[in-house]
Amino acid sequence: MKLKAIALNGFKGIEKRYELHRPLCLFGENGSGKSAVLQAVHYALSGEVPTGKALDAVAAFFPPH
Repeated sequence: MKLKAIALNGFKGIEKRYELHRPLCLFGENGSGKSAVLQAVHYALSGEVPTGKALDAVAAFFPPH
């Protein structure tokens, strides 16, 4: 499987699309959502809530496909 894009629509408050036609580097201030992007990918591919009880509420609103 090869991901071509990541689209976050409300996952942990993030509304953004990342095109993956070349390597992606996530950088930014603390609390800007870098880890949330990786958690969203993990959740989308596995259906498992990656870390923390705070994501239990997120999982309730975004069931895996």
